Amino acid sequence: MNTADLFTAFCRALWGERFKAPAAEALKVSIARIDDWSKGRGRPPAAGVWHDLAAIASNRQAELSHLLPLVRRATERSTSPS
Repeated sequence: MNTADLFTAFCRALWGERFKAPAAEALKVSIARIDDWSKGRGRPPAAGVWHDLAAIASNRQAELSHLLPLVRRATERSTSPS
């Protein structure tokens, strides 16, 4: 996987198919810069960008790991016979 493909895949995992605007906002760069990185144009993202993406993913993972058991319990309650 090349740098552009990795960047695009990581951003899609965080923000979905329409990742460019939320990624630009989170990384404090222009949408054009996100577009360039996702297409392999210009300089690849600097180490700080990768660090920021990793931090965003870690925070998201922590939020989800806290919420997932609650969702599972809610699902069990909604599917159990009354």
